Amino acid sequence: MAAFILMAPSCTDESDPTFTDYSGKFKVLTNSIGNFKLKFKDISENGLNYRLSNDQTQQLILAPVDGGGELSQADRNHILSTVDNLNSLVATLENYNLEPIYNLQGAPSNGLLVEFNTNELLNVMAPAVHEAKNYLKRKGFSELEIDEMISHEGGAELDLIPLVSTMANVERSNFTSFHFSDILITPALAITSQDVFNCGMAAIGADILWALGSSNASKWSKKAIKKAFGVVAKRALGPIGVAIAVVSFSTCLAAVS
Repeated sequence: MAAFILMAPSCTDESDPTFTDYSGKFKVLTNSIGNFKLKFKDISENGLNYRLSNDQTQQLILAPVDGGGELSQADRNHILSTVDNLNSLVATLENYNLEPIYNLQGAPSNGLLVEFNTNELLNVMAPAVHEAKNYLKRKGFSELEIDEMISHEGGAELDLIPLVSTMANVERSNFTSFHFSDILITPALAITSQDVFNCGMAAIGADILWALGSSNASKWSKKAIKKAFGVVAKRALGPIGVAIAVVSFSTCLAAVS
C-alpha cells in the first residue's frame, strides 16, 4: 500500500490578524449542543411501546454493540436516572459499550429508548451551522457554492458541522508528519501523539481526513473539501447523529488534552 502522508501545517499563525480560531468557537458551540436535553425510557418489558418518528419528535434505541451482552437491570436503572442530555448520552455509549440504532423497525426490543424534539435540536445546532459556513467562506467558498455543494452531495446544512469541526481542529494543531497508511494497520502505534486524528477517526471517521489529503490547511482545495463533505453527507446522520458525532469528537479531545 502506498504511503499516504499528512504533513504538519506550516502556515497557521495565530499572530496573523486574519487567523480565526474556529476550533475554539466550535468548542463553545459543542458545549451548548452537549447540554441538549433528552428523554430516556426503558422498553425491556414491552418492546412495542415505542413508535416510529414523526416530524416533531424522533427516537432512537441504545443497544449493546453488535448484539453483545445484555445490560443488567442495575445498569439500566443507573442510566435512566443519570443520563438526561447529549453529553451524558455520549459518555454512556462508551462506558456501557452501546450503540445508537436509528431505524426503530429493526431495533431490538430490550434496549433503552431515547426521545428528543427535532425542532429544538435544530435550533440548538443552528449557530454551529452558521459558523461552519463562515469557516468555509474563509476558505474561498461563496454562499452559493456551499448551497450547491450540499445539494450536489444530497446532504444537509447540518453535515457541515462535523466536517468543519474536524478541519478547524486539524488546522489549529501542529502535527508531526506520519504515514496515513500506518493508521489503518497499527493505529495504536501510529497515532498515539496525534490526538485530533485519533478522535476524528473514532467519532467522525478517518475517511474525512483521507479526502482532505493533507493536514496543511493551505493545501485544502475546494475539490478536496467538497469530497470530504460528500463523505459526511453519504452517511445521512440526521440531526441526532450529527449531534452525537460532534459531541463525541469534542469529548475525546477534552480527554486527551
